[in-house]
Amino acid sequence: NHYIDDPLRAVLTAARFCDSLAEEGLQGRAGVATGIVWCGTVGSQIRREYTVLGDTVNLSARLMAKTDINTVLVDAATFSSCKRTLAFESLGEISVKGKQEQIQVYRFTGDLLPRRDRDRKGLQRSLLSWEEWPAREELMAALEAQLQKQPGPGGLVFVHGGPGCGKTELAAHVRAWALEQELCVLAGQNQSPTGTLAVPRLCWQEVFAEMLKAARSDPAWNDTGEHVTDREIIRRMLLAAGATRELLAWLPVLRLVFPALYFGPNVVNAMVERDALHAKTRPLKVVTLCKMLVDAFTTHSTKSQGTVILLHLRRSTSFFGETTDYDGNLVEGLMNLCMERRETGKKPVMLCVVARETILQSQAFFLNSRNLNGEVEVSNLSRDMTEKYVMHITEAAAGVAPDLLQYVFESSGGNPFGVEVVLQELRQGGAVQVSEEGFLELSDGDEANLSQLEYPESLIGIALASWEKLLPHQQDLVKNVAMCSQEADCEVLNIVDLAESLS
Repeated sequence: NHYIDDPLRAVLTAARFCDSLAEEGLQGRAGVATGIVWCGTVGSQIRREYTVLGDTVNLSARLMAKTDINTVLVDAATFSSCKRTLAFESLGEISVKGKQEQIQVYRFTGDLLPRRDRDRKGLQRSLLSWEEWPAREELMAALEAQLQKQPGPGGLVFVHGGPGCGKTELAAHVRAWALEQELCVLAGQNQSPTGTLAVPRLCWQEVFAEMLKAARSDPAWNDTGEHVTDREIIRRMLLAAGATRELLAWLPVLRLVFPALYFGPNVVNAMVERDALHAKTRPLKVVTLCKMLVDAFTTHSTKSQGTVILLHLRRSTSFFGETTDYDGNLVEGLMNLCMERRETGKKPVMLCVVARETILQSQAFFLNSRNLNGEVEVSNLSRDMTEKYVMHITEAAAGVAPDLLQYVFESSGGNPFGVEVVLQELRQGGAVQVSEEGFLELSDGDEANLSQLEYPESLIGIALASWEKLLPHQQDLVKNVAMCSQEADCEVLNIVDLAESLS
């Protein structure tokens, strides 16, 4: 899929280049410009090269020449794409070679904006408090079914959907529901602090770090209240689960999920490699040990009535990354533990995975219905549900003007995050108001002004992700229709049997 943070990643990469050169005692400069470029090969059959050409390329070179040593200078388009995340200093307008008019430039300060200025919490709040959200109702039904202790298929509750559909909010609902049921929540996610790179095994490291934190304050594992080392608590839990002396000898492989445990890098690497060599003939020892830890933690906990493991697997914006089978093997082992405990009537262990379905396609068992004991597919809202959501956000009890609703629905495609962004843009620009009768309408009443509004940049990535789901002939059709008429909308395309989600 496409990403909407290419300018942001370019600025961070440029800053990293400058920092690396400075560390070596060298000097560097970087200019970043955002726009359309031509990519391709130039030259003859004898000598050719792949290159990029265009005004944007030339502008970035001019910016590089104008900036100070070891700093990054960006144009207005790059600043507009990054201003909600990165901190910049405006340097005013400057003259550059090849441009008749002066251009506005900004210097990257090297800092992130404060978290309060870049969080999505303001947008999340509306979806979290919307009781009519169909996905929330499905999720609650799936979670409640896990407490029935009836034998059934699988041990996994799988929540999946496209970008901006509300997976993060559903993960928050899982946590809130578990706490209401007096269940201990062990949550983990897989992205680095920058939010651009998926880190292998990070989700499991966070899960088991929370488990160790809870165990450290539980009399079941620390009855004296004195300081006990992490290794000793882990050893006690494994012994309580029935671990043999031979199995305890494999303790160093747990460093994969407990990075703070120290056994020496050579010992850990050797045992992990040996464990992987025998993976085809027996379960991985690290999976067996992790499964026993969760089993013992849940059985002997004095502070909870069960355990919910919540994995939120986010998508990396990196084009490369380490691949590992441990995530899939651990999930499979814990799914089996969930089923075993449910069939014996013990305190429940529930596993909930929240992710885009495309992330998990390499692990076929995720998508196997035999392994699922609850599936929630989060999709975009219908037109009717979009109207209800708009009324919830704006507190317009009487309804929404038809043309305004049509604009919001077509601009967002019914995507919950898209609906929030479009409404936020309209409200900040003073384009809409709630009448005394509780009706959401345009402030000036002129519906023609809707066509003059700028499309929110943050929705472009969602639109491109939807575009890639279309078949090639459907993409060709959309392009041809768009070239023929600027008035074409989803209703025109539906005539030729395209999906409504095309909007």
